[in-house]
Amino acid sequence: ARAAVAAGVDGVFMEVRDNPKEAKSDGANALESTRLRGVLKELQAVQRAMFEAARSI
Repeated sequence: ARAAVAAGVDGVFMEVRDNPKEAKSDGANALESTRLRGVLKELQAVQRAMFEAARSI
């Protein structure tokens, strides 16, 4: 997701679950809900850095 944001993607799809281990399907691919805020903050930081870099060109 970080690389996609750095490349300029307009959206990111994430499967988020309270308890991925108990999911009936795709639990191994799901993000635990308690980690969502941190992941979104990281993605926003990458996006801001890319915008700043683009402005300096």
